[in-house]
Amino acid sequence: MSGRKAILLIGMVLAGLLLWMFPGMIDGCSVSLDVGQRAAATALRQYQTVSVCLPITAGTGYSWQIKPGGDAAIETVGAPTFETSRMQPGARGHTRFVLRAPAAGTFTIVFLLTPPGRPASEEASLVLSAW
Repeated sequence: MSGRKAILLIGMVLAGLLLWMFPGMIDGCSVSLDVGQRAAATALRQYQTVSVCLPITAGTGYSWQIKPGGDAAIETVGAPTFETSRMQPGARGHTRFVLRAPAAGTFTIVFLLTPPGRPASEEASLVLSAW
């Protein structure tokens, strides 16, 4: 086996191993939540980021937000983004929040699903433990 083929084979094995060990890396979501779901504790190191994805349908006017007044120690990294494989009305996708805990502790983050022009109607929550 040539050196080039061996390197390619090792790379493929390592990529497969990473996807097997961290299945959320396939779509880049560390945690996926759905409406009404309350996720158990997710552990991370202090200052490490976690990517939280919540389902949404394009063109409906609905949006996900973090409930105000929650754990102030949790920081959002950038603005939430809508991601889908098809950009057309009615396409399923998700809203991605990237969060960081700048201090050690346990934090509860509540996400609100808000219909257009009305108050939030449903929620999902996540507990983060930073060490």
